[in-house]
Order: sequence, then C-alpha cells, then structure tokens
Amino acid sequence: MHFKNNIILLTFALFIFLSESVQSTLVQKESAWKYLDSGKALSSSWIQTDFNDSDWQRNKGMFGNSDDAATKLKPVTTTYFRKKFKIDSTENIHGIYLDILLNAGVVVYLNGKEIKRLNMPDGEIVFSTMPESIEKRSERKKYQNYFIKDGYNLKKGINIIAAEVHQNRSADKNTWFDLQFSVLKLNDPPDGIKKLDSLAVYSFSIMSDNKGYGLENMHMFKCDHWIREAGDRFIIGLGDHVKDNRPNPFLPLIKTDSLWHNHFYPNVADGENEYWGEDQADWGSGAPILDYVDLANRSHVIIRSNKCEYYALEEHEGIKVHIIQLHYSDSPKDPAIAFNESSRQYLMDVLDRIKKTDNDIIVVLAHTGPWVEQLNESRKKKLLSKADLILGATTHWYKRYIFSRGNPDSGALAFNTGAVGNSGDSGFLHIHVLKNPTRIIVQYQQTKNSSRILQKEEYAYLKFINGKITGVNWDQVLKRKSALNPSKPKKMKLLIQ
Repeated sequence: MHFKNNIILLTFALFIFLSESVQSTLVQKESAWKYLDSGKALSSSWIQTDFNDSDWQRNKGMFGNSDDAATKLKPVTTTYFRKKFKIDSTENIHGIYLDILLNAGVVVYLNGKEIKRLNMPDGEIVFSTMPESIEKRSERKKYQNYFIKDGYNLKKGINIIAAEVHQNRSADKNTWFDLQFSVLKLNDPPDGIKKLDSLAVYSFSIMSDNKGYGLENMHMFKCDHWIREAGDRFIIGLGDHVKDNRPNPFLPLIKTDSLWHNHFYPNVADGENEYWGEDQADWGSGAPILDYVDLANRSHVIIRSNKCEYYALEEHEGIKVHIIQLHYSDSPKDPAIAFNESSRQYLMDVLDRIKKTDNDIIVVLAHTGPWVEQLNESRKKKLLSKADLILGATTHWYKRYIFSRGNPDSGALAFNTGAVGNSGDSGFLHIHVLKNPTRIIVQYQQTKNSSRILQKEEYAYLKFINGKITGVNWDQVLKRKSALNPSKPKKMKLLIQ
C-alpha cells in the first residue's frame, strides 16, 4: 500500500514538474549580436536570412551610449542588428514574445518580416527616419514585454531576428537597446486533466483584473486557450476588465468573439467606473460593459434598475448555477457608500427567492476583496449557509478566505480570484461540476504553466453542494467512470422574477 501511494505521489509530482513553463527563450538578454554602426544606409536585403553579415562587428548587449552600456554605439542615426538562432521544432508554439530594453526607436524583423516597431512612425522606414518622442528613463532601465500571437514566420531550423535602432543624435543623450526573444509553448493537457474534463458534466471559469488586456497578452491568451480546450460553458468576470487612458483590446474581444460575447458575465467594478465615468468612485457608471455582451437581451438574465447588478441562471445537465453579480468598487473607501444598503438587501432578496436543492450552485461576486465582512452577522450567516462560491478580487493575488468562525470545512468556499496578466501570480479559477452527488472541484490555474494541471493542496478544493469542503484526493476522483456526453443545454426558466 505504501509503495502504491508513493507511485501516486511521484506521478502527481511529475505532473507538476512537466507542466511548469518549459525553457522557451531562444535569444537571451545581454547576448552577443552582429551589428553595424557605420553611419551608412543598407539595402532592404539586410533583414533576409541569406544576407552576408560576415564583416559586421560582434559584441554583447546592452548596447548604447550610456555609461553602463556593455557595448558602446557610435552616435549615428541607425544601427543595424542581426542574430541567428536555431529551433528544433515549431510544434505546440502558440506565439512569440519580445522583451525589449529601449530608449530609442526600433523595428524588429523575423526571417525578413516585420513583427514589431516601437517609437517609430507608421509607413516606410529608411536610414534617416527619426524616432518619435521617447520617454526618458535615464535612471530606470526596464525590459518591456510584447506578446505576438500570430503574423510571425518562425520556422524549424535556422532563423534570423534583426532590428534597426534609430536614435535622435541631438536629443538622445542616453540611448540603450537589448532584446530577448522567446516562444510560447503550450503543452497538451496531462492525462489527469483530460480525465477530469471527461468526468465533469460541465465546467466554467471565473477571471478578473485583466485591465483591458486581450489575446495580445500571453496570460490572457493562455486563459482563453484553456477555457476553449476544456469546453467551458460560460465565463464569469469579477471586474477591472478595462483600464482608462490606454487601449483595451478586451472590449472588441467580448463584442465580436462568439464565446466571450454570448457566454461572458462581467462585473462592474472600479476599473469600469473610471473608464466610462468620472473616476473609480462614480458609482455604477461602468455599466456599459454589460452592453458589450448584450447582457440585457439574454433571456436568463435579470438586470436591476441600477443597471450594474444582476442575477443570471445557467443550467446544464439538470444542474443550475445561480450567478449574483454585485457592485462594490474599491472607491469610495467608505463601504457604506461603495457597498450600499440597497446592494446588500438585493443580495438577501435574491438568496431568499432561490429554492436551493442539491442541484443548485449559488455563486456570489463583488469586486472588493473580503467584502463579506461588511455584512452584519445575520446576513453573513445566511450568505455562508446558502451560497457555494463567494468571490472577491482587488488584490490581484489568489487566496482562500475563511469567513466562518465555526467549521471552515462547511458552508461556502470563498476566494480572491487573482488576476489574469496583471499579477505575479497570474491565473484564474476553473470549476468542474460533477454529479451523483453534485459537487464542484475548484482549481486556481496559474498561467505561468505551459498547460492546465491537477493543482495541489491550497490551489484545489472539493465542495459538495449543501455539504462539506475538502481537499482533493485526485486518485479517488479520477477512479470514477467518465460522465455521459453532455447534451445540448436546456431552455432555462428564471427563478428570480
């Protein structure tokens, strides 16, 4: 028996080890490049793989004219760089990303095709083209990451990455440049995850705080990829899905992509208020995000008259998920205003109207952290006894909350959802729904990994509906037979009128 348990533990440890992001960096920071700073223009052929750069100099980055540059560059308008690297296989590569250290203008090419330009004007670039305005950071050098999910032409074997760095000789007293090139490899999910997917009658995800990032962000790309891979029926958001004063590619994603447009349930939080209103404290002004997914036109959704809070119902395979979205912005700081009495009473009223059975899963969400603590004791008791999942956000870090002063293994499971692409612990909650008996497995899937994995200990919980909370014994869970192939979702009847 001990031998069998050791094998199980070894297999699980191997799951974790193999799923950590593999080393995918093909050009390291501060590596050696061929470069030419002769002050003369080159023909366009210099970016091609067969160009002869044998007479170019070769030195290590960082390049520039600052005091700490590893290789000093001449004060010419344009310096050309080329770097050769080899890749054995392009299988499972879903994108590339560049880490660029820059205080100049740059155009980057891969195998003769432009893949990125920074601080440079649109249109044709020639030797004399001046960079656009550059933010000066003479005392703070930081690599900026750029993810490119398509439009690149990486190939098996030898590849050439090239860059032309443009500096304004009269203005750029401190020019610097360095570049790291990596690929995003996403492995096929391990057998354990595939087995869990087949056991579940369905699955869904909860994500937050992506700050407007869309699929151009590699963490959001993984989140989207894994949601589709698992066949999630719907996605619940917990706010801060937009960011003021910068592009928000997440908005066209949820407006035009069928999965996100038809099956995403956003939360209105401070980020939304700031984007559409005066500031974060402009209560409820972020409601237009609901229009991006045409939420009011879904038959299974009831939006309050305040236009920013709502109830929704998802039913699949006879198991209902009741979604209660509340508005609690980080600002103003006074909870009596930010999470007002009307919202608190609305929560109680909705809970009262749900006739809870073992096939009813209640999910309650409000953006600002451990918001449950703002409820009085009787309201808190009702919420913790009836809800199954309670979610907050704000901190951008995954955390389990324990609000019950009695047995932490009973009542509702409560979490801070973390953040996608906006945290050192980037990730999202993935929920598998199982039946006979009805229960949910909740895991925090970290997007630093190269695939979804069976999470361990504090990152995975099993909750029996109307029953106890435990850790997950994966050996026991995965011994069960797979669920029947899910049928088409039934037409839902609203329980809240």
